Amino acid sequence: MNLHGIKTAIATLMLCLLCACSNTRLAYNYLDWIVTWNLNDYLNLNSRQAAFYKQRLHVLLQWHRTDQLIRYSRFIEQLQQDMHGPLNVEMLRQRSDSLKQFWNDIMIRSAPDCAGVLLLLDRDQRQAFYAALAKKQKQLEEKHLNETPARRKARHFEQAEKPLKRLLGRLTEAQKAVLNHWAEDLIPLQNLWLDNRRIWQKSMQDVLEGSNAEAEKCKLLERLFIEPEYLWKPAYRQAIKQNEASTFAMLAKLLGNLTEKQKQHAHVFLENLKKDFITLSKE
Repeated sequence: MNLHGIKTAIATLMLCLLCACSNTRLAYNYLDWIVTWNLNDYLNLNSRQAAFYKQRLHVLLQWHRTDQLIRYSRFIEQLQQDMHGPLNVEMLRQRSDSLKQFWNDIMIRSAPDCAGVLLLLDRDQRQAFYAALAKKQKQLEEKHLNETPARRKARHFEQAEKPLKRLLGRLTEAQKAVLNHWAEDLIPLQNLWLDNRRIWQKSMQDVLEGSNAEAEKCKLLERLFIEPEYLWKPAYRQAIKQNEASTFAMLAKLLGNLTEKQKQHAHVFLENLKKDFITLSKE
């Protein structure tokens, strides 16, 4: 499985936090298909490679179902407790760290398989892979580099409003104002993000085309999957840090002024989600 397949799996899992309970179960049970569908956009595996990939994906998803979902249910339980008390930036940072650890645990578990698939590619397959990555990079540049400040602000607002409405229900005008101010203050990251993406892809290509022994290549690839942050430039790292601080401050202010109706909505939403994770872990 390559990084893009893994990212799709993680994105789907995170979407489970934003969907109704029936959608959570449906999305999770189709993860193998979703990941494979995404992988096919970048790689055309032969039968031997596909067999290796499918076997490792099965093991990964089985581990995730039996080992990780119960952790997610406990995390949701903690969020339910948080909603009953005062929320602050430090608490939100702790919950964010938990989500990052969930991601990191999956990457540590899957990195050897990601590297293993890439090291099975022949020269023609690698060249096709690089071309697919370059095509995706161009599409992203065309989409994001021409984005106006007004459109960027609107996009940030919409991306935050959607999950908040699912969690809380309708937002008040005061809450929308907090969200709007946050969206306006965020540091633009498009250029830095796209530049970092190019650096990551170039680093991966250098490893695959390099003269190191396979064991060393595997080690280098695993680091790219598990610890991509080591490639971040200082400006990118600082901008992310500042945007995270702004986001935590916004959430602390918004979630600290919930209506009783919103609190009840959040309780029901989180309770259904917790039950979903418990049910899925037993299937």
